Amino acid sequence: MWIYFYAAHLLGDFMFQPDRCVNGRKERPILFLGKHVAIHIVLMAIASFIAMSMNNSFHLPVFLLSGQAILLISICHYLIDYGKMKLNDNLKGTGNQAFLFLLDQMLHFLTIWIAFHGLHISTRLLDNGTASFFRGWTTDEKIVATGCVFILATYGADRFLQIVLQDIMPNHELQEGIYRLSDEKNGSKNKTQE
Repeated sequence: MWIYFYAAHLLGDFMFQPDRCVNGRKERPILFLGKHVAIHIVLMAIASFIAMSMNNSFHLPVFLLSGQAILLISICHYLIDYGKMKLNDNLKGTGNQAFLFLLDQMLHFLTIWIAFHGLHISTRLLDNGTASFFRGWTTDEKIVATGCVFILATYGADRFLQIVLQDIMPNHELQEGIYRLSDEKNGSKNKTQE
C-alpha cells in the first residue's frame, strides 16, 4: 500500500503544486506550506481509498491505520519541507540546491516507507493478513510503481535539471524581444525597400 502513498506524494510535489504555492513560501511560508501539505493529505486519502478498494479492506482498523499513516506522513512532510526551506535560505549555489532537492525527495520516500513498515500497515491491510509487499507486487501495484517512475523521470528530472542548469540557462525574460526570426524577415524587407 505504501506505493499508493508514494504516488500521491509525487503527484503532490510535482504535478499538483502550483507555482504560486512555491513562490508564496518565500513571503508567507507557514500558510503556503500548510496549503501544500493539505494537498498531500487529500491525495493520500484518495490513495488510501484506492488501495483499500483494490484489496477489499474497508474495515475500521484499516481506516484508523491509514489515518495514522496520513497524519504521521503529513507532519513529517511539513517538517522536511520547512527544514529545506530554511536551508535554502542559507545554502546558495547550484550544488547545494541540487543536494537539497535530492535529500528532500529521499527523506519523503523514507518517511512513507518507514511509516508503513513501522506501523506494520502492510501486514494488516489485506483481509487474509498477507501483505502483497512481502509476497511480490500485485498488477495494480506494478502499474502504480510504473506511474511513479514516469513522474520521477519526467517531472522530477525536469525539476532537478532546472536546478542543475540554472546557471547556464539563458534568462528568457532578458532574451525576449531581442531577436526573433520574424525580426530577421522584417529586417530583410526593410533593407530591400531602402
